[in-house]
Amino acid sequence: MTGMWALVRPRPVMSLTRRLFALVALALAIVAAVGVISLRSSADLIHSGHQVADAHEFLQALDALQSDVADVEAGQRGYVITGEETYLEPMNDAIHRVGRDLSRLDVLVDDEWVREHLDDLELLVEQLVSSSRQIVGLRRTHGFEAAAEAVRTQGGKAKMDAIRSLVAEMRTRQQAVLAVRTALSEGKARFANGAVIGGTIVSALLILAVFFLLAREAGAHRRTHHELRKSHALAEGILTSMADAVVVADPTGNVIAMNPAAERLFGRAASGAARALTLCCGDAQTPLAPEETPIGRAVRGESVDSFECVTRAEGRSEPVWLSISARSLTSASGDALGAVAVCRDVTAAKRAELELRETNESLRASVEELARRNDEISLLGELSGLLQACADESEAGSIIAQSFERLLPGSSGVLYLLNSSRNLAFAATRWGDPPPPEESFTPETCWALRRGQSHVLESHRLGLRCAHVDPSVGSYVCLPLVAQGEALGVLHVRLDLPSIKERGAAVQRLLRTLADEVGLALANLRLRETLRSQSIRDPLTNLFNRRYMEESLDRELQRATRRKAPLALLMLDIDHFKEFNDAFGHDAGDALLCELGARLQNSIRGEDLACRYGGEEFVIILPEASLADAQQRAESLREAAKRIVVRHQERTLTPVTLSLGVAVFPQHADSGKALLLAADRALYRAKTAGRDRIAIASDDALEVASGVS
Repeated sequence: MTGMWALVRPRPVMSLTRRLFALVALALAIVAAVGVISLRSSADLIHSGHQVADAHEFLQALDALQSDVADVEAGQRGYVITGEETYLEPMNDAIHRVGRDLSRLDVLVDDEWVREHLDDLELLVEQLVSSSRQIVGLRRTHGFEAAAEAVRTQGGKAKMDAIRSLVAEMRTRQQAVLAVRTALSEGKARFANGAVIGGTIVSALLILAVFFLLAREAGAHRRTHHELRKSHALAEGILTSMADAVVVADPTGNVIAMNPAAERLFGRAASGAARALTLCCGDAQTPLAPEETPIGRAVRGESVDSFECVTRAEGRSEPVWLSISARSLTSASGDALGAVAVCRDVTAAKRAELELRETNESLRASVEELARRNDEISLLGELSGLLQACADESEAGSIIAQSFERLLPGSSGVLYLLNSSRNLAFAATRWGDPPPPEESFTPETCWALRRGQSHVLESHRLGLRCAHVDPSVGSYVCLPLVAQGEALGVLHVRLDLPSIKERGAAVQRLLRTLADEVGLALANLRLRETLRSQSIRDPLTNLFNRRYMEESLDRELQRATRRKAPLALLMLDIDHFKEFNDAFGHDAGDALLCELGARLQNSIRGEDLACRYGGEEFVIILPEASLADAQQRAESLREAAKRIVVRHQERTLTPVTLSLGVAVFPQHADSGKALLLAADRALYRAKTAGRDRIAIASDDALEVASGVS
C-alpha cells in the first residue's frame, strides 16, 4: 500500500556521470576529427578524380580527332577517284566533327607543353581541311587530272603523317600525366581509408567502455529494484487476502492507498497518486459529486452503510455495481486522518434485474417489428402485382412513387433510368415533399452505379458524397437497379437516417428489396417493349417492316379521310442493287441497306413512317403531304442518296442512285392496296425510263387501281 513502505534510496552516481561524459566527449571529438579528415580527403579524391577523368577525356578527344581527320582524307580521296557526291557527305560531317574535337581539346588541355603543341596541331588540321576542300573543288570544276596534280603537289600525306606524329607525342605526354595523377589519387585514398579505419576502431573502443560502465550501473539498479519489490510485496500482503475492495482516503477525500481488490476494481493508477474515485448514480452516466460519495460523507464524520452506486472497473466494458460502507479515520488524539471504505461487487444481482427488464423490452420491440414487417410484406406483394400489370415505364414510375410514400413516410426521392446509350440517367418519377430537383446526371457521378451496390451517406458521419447530390442534402441512399446483370437505373432516396437508427438495418433491407422489385419490373417492361419492337421492325435497317406499314397505311388513310387531307406515298428502289451485290458481296449490300435506312430515318418528320417493303425497296408514308410536297421530298432523297458513302472492309463502296415512285391519296388511289400499286407502277416507269429519277403516278391510276382491287 502507498505510504506503508520505505523507499530504498539510490547511490550517488556523480562520478559515473563525469566518466561517461568524458568518454562520450572524447568519442565525439575523434568522430569529428575523422569526419574532417574524411571530408578533406573526399574533396581531394574528387578533385583528383576530375583530373583523371579530364585526362581520359582528352585522350578520347585526340583519338576522335585523328579518326575524323582520317575520314576527311578518305572522303576527299574517294571523291577524287570516283567523282561521286556520296563521298562528300561523310567528308563534310567529318570536317564538322573536327571543329568540335578541336574545341573540346582546347577546353580539356591543362598542360603547357600540350597546349603549345595543340596550337601546332590545330594549324596542321586546318591546312589539311583547307587542302581537302580545294582538291574537291578542283575535281568538281577541272576534273580528275587537275585534282590528282593538286594531291601530288600539296603534300597531303606529309601533313597527315605530321598530324599522326604530333597526336602520338601528345598522347604519350598525357598518358604520363595520367599515371602521375592516378598514383596521387591512390595515395590520398589510402590515407583517407587509414584515417577512417583508425578513427572507427578508437570510437568503437570508447563506445565499448561506455557500454561497460552502463552495464555495471544497470546491475546496481537491478539490485535496488529487487529490494524495492520485496518491500512492496511485504506491504501488499497485509490486505491481499481480503475479497472486498478497501480504499483509504486523506482528509480531502483523495485516495492514498488501496488493496489489490480495489486496484482491480478502480485501476492501478489510483493507488499510485492521490485522486478521487469516479462513482456514478444508478444510470451509470451521472457522476456523483465528491462530497456526495460515501468517502466524502465519511470524511465529514458520517457513517455510511450499503450505499449503492456504479463505477467502471479496469478491463471491464460493463459498469460495476457497488455496495459501499464507509467510516471516518481519526488519530488517538481525535485528529481527522481521512476515511476508509469497503466496497462490495453486487453486479450479478443488478445484472439479473437489468437482463429481465431488457428481455421484456426486446420482446415488445420484436412484436412491433414483426407487425411492421407484415405490413411491409403486404405492401411489397401489392407493389409487385401492380408493377407486373403496368403497361409502360411511366405508369410503373407513378406506382413506385406511391409505394415509397406508403412504405417510407417522410422520405423523398427520384427514380432515375439510364438512357439507351447508358451515358445519362434521367429522372423518370419523383415523390416526397419537396422532391429532389436533379433532372439528370452521368452514371460516373453516382457511387452506387460505379460500384454496383447500394451507397449510404448519413449526415452525422463522414462519407463519399455522390456528385449528383446537392451538398446541402443530409442523409440519402442510392440503390442501383440491376436485372439479369444489366444496370437499368438508380433509386435515390432521401430520409433522416439518424432518426431511425434503431431500425436502420431493416430500412436498408427494405430499400434493397424495393430496388430488386423495381429492377425486375423495369426489365420485364423493357423486354416486352423489345419483343414488340422486334415484331414491327426490320432487323437489318431498324425501319418498320411491311406488315406494320400495311397496318399503319390503312390507319393513316382512315385519318386522312376523316380530316379530308391528302396522304402521299413514296416507293423507292436502289438502282442496280443486284450488280452491286455481285461486285462487292452481300455483306456490302447489307451495309448499304443499313446506311440508307439510317438516312431515311433521319430525313423524315416525326409523323412520317419509313418502312422496308422488301429486298432493296422502301416505302415512306407522308401524312397530310400534297403531290408537290411529296415530289420535293422525293427529289431531296434522290439527291441525298448520291452522297451516301459506305465503307466496308476498309474500302469505300461505289455510290448508288435511287428510283422513286410517288402516289397521292385520293388523287391516284382510294385505298391502301391501290395506293401501293400506283406507287409501284410509277417506280417501274422510273426504272424503265433510265433510273435515277422520280415518276409520278398517272392520273388514270385511280381507275386502274380500283379495277384491280
